[in-house]
Amino acid sequence: MFRTILVPLAGDSAVAPDALEAAGNLAAMFGGHLVGLHVRTDGATYLDALSGGGLLGSMPAEELAELIDRDGDKHCQAVRRQFQEFCSRRNIPILLQASSAREGISAELEIEYGDAADVVASAGRACDITVMRRPTDTGVPQGVLHAALFETGRPLLLAGPWPAIAYDRVVIGWRPAAEAARAVAAAMPFLERAKAIEVVCVDADAEHRLDALRLVDNLRWRGLAATARPVVSDGDGEGEALLSAVRGSDGDLLVMGGFGHNRFSQFVMGGVSRHILQHGDCAVLLAH
Repeated sequence: MFRTILVPLAGDSAVAPDALEAAGNLAAMFGGHLVGLHVRTDGATYLDALSGGGLLGSMPAEELAELIDRDGDKHCQAVRRQFQEFCSRRNIPILLQASSAREGISAELEIEYGDAADVVASAGRACDITVMRRPTDTGVPQGVLHAALFETGRPLLLAGPWPAIAYDRVVIGWRPAAEAARAVAAAMPFLERAKAIEVVCVDADAEHRLDALRLVDNLRWRGLAATARPVVSDGDGEGEALLSAVRGSDGDLLVMGGFGHNRFSQFVMGGVSRHILQHGDCAVLLAH
């Protein structure tokens, strides 16, 4: 069950409405607590970074710092206003402190100073799941995306273009790899509510298909309606074959492992994940 749901509001646009809607839907589904997180930059700290890299221009440092802080204040006010309007529209109470006796959906907005990726990684480790908008959209810093996927130890849900969905038809993009197994474990709250689960393996050899059947057996032992379907890419690539399988089954959630390296080693997302995030039209749950 997802009880604490983090939604970073740290991009160039004030609030990512699709991610916020998706996070609100999760909170409603599981009676969870929605944690909105906005990270702002301190003007003086930002100037120190610029001067260290030799990027400081001719504007006086104090004047530039004040300009950065004023812009940050306006942006912070916009985030706070839109978050409060969202919670009011969805009838989500905003709490000022945690309560073990609290039942049902609730929300809070955290305003932090610092590096967005570092703050998201720290906050994400303390929550059950992080929800973000698709990285093909504007306002999604790559460092924040990479931190959420690789540095939290928690699943990352990337909202689809239509976030108000039930996640009742789930497709698992299966590989015989630890990342895929972690994604399935992380997605169990969705799988336990799903009406149909399809385990799809692309261009699988006999051992790969056997591995997928073992997963199906495991899910069936849990009382879940799971089936396996091997598919052939026909030269279109594994990512496109997975997307075709999702469309063919009317899937509204794709579960898969997140492969690649983190932001401290020149992150490169795996080709399959990159294709799906760029061209898919469903929500995607990733775990590394």
